[in-house]
Amino acid sequence: MAQWETEALERGDYDEFVRRAEHRRGELFRDTANILARLAAIFIGGALIAAALLWFWHLLAPESWQYLTEDQLADIQTVLFSGLAAGIAQSYIRPRLNPSEGHSNNG
Repeated sequence: MAQWETEALERGDYDEFVRRAEHRRGELFRDTANILARLAAIFIGGALIAAALLWFWHLLAPESWQYLTEDQLADIQTVLFSGLAAGIAQSYIRPRLNPSEGHSNNG
């Protein structure tokens, strides 16, 4: 056992030590999951912005400058204007705008 575990056991507050250690592990997991969710949102948002710029470029550029096929442009348009992009953004942003949503009061 580590020194602090031995000391907690000797003081008789080992249960409190275990409870705090479990809480720290849970918080670390939540923090890590939140960082990964933020990175995913940034990556997806960046990809959607890049796709929108590319799609917009093909609308404005002369035909000789365009390099995507009509099918590829249609795929980009489908992704950009489908509910998928809005749904992903909404599922991440909504709980942060209204903290009472999405959180359980069960403890």
